[in-house]
Order: sequence, then structure tokens, then C-alpha cells
Amino acid sequence: MFSVNIDTLVSMTPKEETAYQELCNRILAKGRKFKTIAAIGENGIALKLADTIRKSENNVLFIDADFSTSVFMNKYKLGKNLKGISDYFAGSELPDKIICVTNKEDINVVFTGDVDNYSVLEQNEIAFCKLMDLYKNDYDYIILEVGSGIDIAKLCDGALLIMNNDDYSQKKAKKEVNGLSSEGCLILGVVINNV
Repeated sequence: MFSVNIDTLVSMTPKEETAYQELCNRILAKGRKFKTIAAIGENGIALKLADTIRKSENNVLFIDADFSTSVFMNKYKLGKNLKGISDYFAGSELPDKIICVTNKEDINVVFTGDVDNYSVLEQNEIAFCKLMDLYKNDYDYIILEVGSGIDIAKLCDGALLIMNNDDYSQKKAKKEVNGLSSEGCLILGVVINNV
């Protein structure tokens, strides 16, 4: 099984730690009925959130499901040979074979894998739901980085809309939340990224 060190990707300033802990507390307060949570929009929030939830004594799986760009793999310069969720959709990998352990206890990751396989998801929504149900047996929370991928977000228990501070307005946030809701996404809240 492949292993990665995520220290640099989850390092935070004290101010960030406070903000992520507040977000974590809000999610945990909702109870475990929201076990799969998608982060829609700005990249980079979901992994830090997953790590913060882990610190609250939860077993967490982070999935990089942003098929528009493999953010996690690009940061590590891991190349295209690493298998991930898209390879599972293509039928070439088993669920337990795409999980990558990290240097931190109680948090594992699943990479995007071969992003050329993304179109396979369109025919495999049922397979995605079965995969999440399987992972729910082993993890308290599953946090997914989906970019703008509402196809995946609407299959999760809930989603967070991540907006850059420069792009945020209450009117724009409400419009985006309404649009996502009409597509079938259950929006748990809007997170404004000040970084």
C-alpha cells in the first residue's frame, strides 16, 4: 500500500486552525447523519477540514474527486501511475486497493487516479453510492474535494460551498446555493476562504 506524508498540505496558521476548528465543530454538531461531505468550489479546504475532523478523534477518509485537475497528486508530483477513484469507476481497481495511508493516524486518502476515466462516473452513480456505503463502514467521515463537480456532490450526504473572499457576496452565495440545491445538492453551509 502506498503511503504519503501530508504535513505540508495540512499545516495551518493559528488563525486558520481556529477557523477550521469552528467549521469542524459545526459539522460534528450535525451528528453522523452527514458522513459524506463534498467541498464544492475552491480547492485546498477539504483536506485541512478532514485533518481537523481527525483531530477530534474521528477516523476520516479524504477523497480527491476533483476530476478537472488532480490537485493532490500534482502537489506531490506523484505522476499518473497512482490508482484512484476514477480507476475504481473504470473497473480496474477494488475499493481497498485505492486507499492510500498517510503519516497521520486516523486519516487516509484516495487520489483521483487517471482523470481521463472521469466520464465513467456518468454511468456509475450507483457504483459511487455503493463505494461510499462501503467506506462508511470503516470511516466516521468521508470528505471529498470535488471542485465544481456537482455530479459527485449531489450523491453525498451534504456539501459545503467554498467561496473565495474576493468573489463572495451574500447575493452571489445565495444564487449559487439555490442553483446547487436545484441540482439536488444538500448545502450544509457556505465557507468563505480568506487565504
